Amino acid sequence: MCRTSSGFSPIRQLADTGALVRSRGIDHLRAQDTWTLLTGVHELAAIDDLAAFPTQAMSVLRTVVPSLHSSYNEVNPRQRRMLYVFDTPGDDFPGSEQVWLDHMHEHPLVTHYHQTRGGHARKISDFLSQQQLMNLGLYADLYRRLHTRYQMSITLPSPAFLTVAFVLNRDRHDFTERDRLVLNMLRPHLIQAYRNAEILSQFQQENTLLRQAIEESNRGVIIVKNTGRIRSMTEPARCWVEAYCGHQPHTGEWLPMEIRQWFLQQQAQRADNTTLPQPHTPLVLEREGKRLRIRLLTNDNEGQHLLLLEEQTTHLTPASLAVLGLSQREAEVLYWLIQGKTNPEIGTILSLSPRTVQTHLERIYQKLGVETRAAATMQALESLGFMKR
Repeated sequence: MCRTSSGFSPIRQLADTGALVRSRGIDHLRAQDTWTLLTGVHELAAIDDLAAFPTQAMSVLRTVVPSLHSSYNEVNPRQRRMLYVFDTPGDDFPGSEQVWLDHMHEHPLVTHYHQTRGGHARKISDFLSQQQLMNLGLYADLYRRLHTRYQMSITLPSPAFLTVAFVLNRDRHDFTERDRLVLNMLRPHLIQAYRNAEILSQFQQENTLLRQAIEESNRGVIIVKNTGRIRSMTEPARCWVEAYCGHQPHTGEWLPMEIRQWFLQQQAQRADNTTLPQPHTPLVLEREGKRLRIRLLTNDNEGQHLLLLEEQTTHLTPASLAVLGLSQREAEVLYWLIQGKTNPEIGTILSLSPRTVQTHLERIYQKLGVETRAAATMQALESLGFMKR
């Protein structure tokens, strides 16, 4: 088994739990119980999606502690709100959530948790006899319909206003001390699995947003290994490489030969210890009035590299100016402005009044973040790669 990034070790935790086992006078679990528990720990460690965590975790619990049905619950008593997921769809009934909220105050495990915030396994029978349970409205209106006479639950750490619990239910016989022990041994791994899934899900969401932002910008990205083999790439990068190199590469393939040779040359220059390292030289590929500029960002420690791709126009046209966020008419006005035309001349060319031309110019200045004709010309040409400061 592996150690997680937080320093949590399944083997270490199981060893620590052995002290708990001995302190309760139980020398050891059966070999089959130990094997089942270890298998469950591995399955929990593999959960990488927070949305899937309840279902996958309940699958593990059902294996180590058999039950009629189980559920994952998030209860907010303050707002009288509840989220629950049953391990088998259809185990509940319409309106069961509201019935639970109405009788929640009768539940001994809920009361105990709110008083102690203790998360270890507890049974209803720790607090109530069967007759006492059946006298509750909780049983008459809810648990009787769910065929639940015995219940054991464990809770996970959560904010004070929230209760997060796994609940196991049976109808014929109560849970044993063996069941309690196994759940308590598994609880630290459930906590770690939840935290891991939460972090991984957040990372995946942020990565998706980052990729969307990159693809919506006018750039493409390729991540490559030291050898030039592609690890991942955005869709704009894939399309540009196909257009300029005649081949559409995919993850796991090599960079096209022309790009790979440049990439390896840049790597060799960085590895030469006899000279002072020089900045990477961009690769520029030309075709049909456009150019593809490729820049290299190196991360020597991780053994992977980032290629930033940006397509530029080599011939200025109104259409090429539209990528600056301008409307078609604004791009046309800016194009003739760059050609040195006055407002009346632009109006004559585009069949507009000088006043309308000035209105378009004011909008262009606002979008480009400038205040004068000269600044608008400079900003547009620099943005499209036709000149540098």
